[in-house]
Amino acid sequence: MAAVAARSASKTTGVPGWSLLASCTMAAFLAALSFGKLVVIDVLLYSAALSLEFVALIVLRRKAPDLRRPFRVPGGWIGILLVTLAPALCAIALLAVTLTGEQADPKQAIIVAGVIVTGIALYFFQRKNIPD
Repeated sequence: MAAVAARSASKTTGVPGWSLLASCTMAAFLAALSFGKLVVIDVLLYSAALSLEFVALIVLRRKAPDLRRPFRVPGGWIGILLVTLAPALCAIALLAVTLTGEQADPKQAIIVAGVIVTGIALYFFQRKNIPD
């Protein structure tokens, strides 16, 4: 991965040019949205990332229950359920309000879905192009 990043960085400043351009372009598009819409998009993206962490927690608890960990959620599967259920329900409620609420704006959910799909595509693209 470092080799791929090094190829796209400026030789004089070390700034990754394509990353900077992509970041600035995304910021320019998002600047047209209101602060409230940006907060909703941020929380939806954070909820998606948190959901991946919960999936990893459940998968690791099932596949390697005796693995040493710096921290372990107490209470067994009931503890896991309690820890993951509240944030998941909040994320589902926010998504439902975003799509069907009084000030519903499905564009927010579309932006979030686009960012997630783009992130997944870039992950597999970078993974394929990293030399061994």
